Amino acid sequence: MKKFNFCLLGVLFLLTFSVSFAGTKPLDGLRDYNGTYKGSPGTGTIEYRSGINTGTLYRDNEDFGSVSGCNGEGCGSHGGVDIPIISGTLVKASFAGEVVKAECETNLGWGGLVVIKSISPYNSSEIIYTSYAHLRNWSYYSVGNQVVEGSVIGESGGGAGDVCSGTSGGAHLHFQIDKNHAFYKPWYPQLINRTYNTPDSDFKVTEYTYNPIVFVVGGYNWTFADQGNSEYWTDLNTSYSGIESDIYWIDGNYDPYIWRNGDVNGYVNCEPELTTLTKPCSAQITADANIYKWVMVNIQNFCITNPMKVYYKTSLDDTWSEIKSNSFDYTSPANYWFYMGNDPNWVGIIKNIRIDPAVNCDPASFDPNYFYQITLQR
Repeated sequence: MKKFNFCLLGVLFLLTFSVSFAGTKPLDGLRDYNGTYKGSPGTGTIEYRSGINTGTLYRDNEDFGSVSGCNGEGCGSHGGVDIPIISGTLVKASFAGEVVKAECETNLGWGGLVVIKSISPYNSSEIIYTSYAHLRNWSYYSVGNQVVEGSVIGESGGGAGDVCSGTSGGAHLHFQIDKNHAFYKPWYPQLINRTYNTPDSDFKVTEYTYNPIVFVVGGYNWTFADQGNSEYWTDLNTSYSGIESDIYWIDGNYDPYIWRNGDVNGYVNCEPELTTLTKPCSAQITADANIYKWVMVNIQNFCITNPMKVYYKTSLDDTWSEIKSNSFDYTSPANYWFYMGNDPNWVGIIKNIRIDPAVNCDPASFDPNYFYQITLQR
């Protein structure tokens, strides 16, 4: 198999980029969430999956895909993320605001629950509600108190023997961000007569909630920082491809590209170590187009056909098309930015992204394209 040239690594190390934070992560060491059960490699040590009911993603299910046939975004109707963490871990306020709930909630299974009402960091006229559930200690603040961003508001629980664990299969933090709707907060799918395991194919969950970690960190961040970890990206029309030293590289043929959409059926295999997941993982993302308006690609190309293009799919139009694309001219290794906010088709929920570096590459020669980092951010 072809290998990329390691001497090129120094060229782009100065170009590294991180998604800018809009708030504070609820747990120290929590990874950025990029639609995988591990999160974005290199951004933290706390991952998202360890067992049933203790590691569920946004719009995921709680039955390992028995109903939906897949795992991950869109495969269920879970309104938050369940983050496996040992009981007693300090939980922090992601945004400043007013405490509107601080209680042991037993009727709906939330357990120790803190809900904070805040002004959205993206829109000063929008109110959001951030929920922290299955806490074993929720008494740091009382209802009506003002909380500063980053302050400790509770201790995680949900484990065997924990006080007020609620409906929990193990120690974890349920973290959720609700929009300002008329329902109970935190929202749950039974309010619209569906279960957590019902696929969210109609994007109803996104009517009432935001993708929480993505909201906090300001977008998706794909780093390819684990050896061989594609973070649910894949390539098409290539002779060779691989992920080495934090770089996704492809050696293209005619019309090569990489896309965050899994295989032709829209699914990819889950991480190999997740042996409990017998169903494929969805490679879909869930980004509100009115918030996340920038795409950044950190690249170095040897097969070039300008203009390069970025395509996307939305909740309103599930197709690749030229009218849903933006282009730029590649000149040298760099961060290339696309502002999508003026695109009339950049609406609804952004589901998938595709990056086309060239029209035609020579299949007989090694003329690779290197992708160092890709982001979708505010």
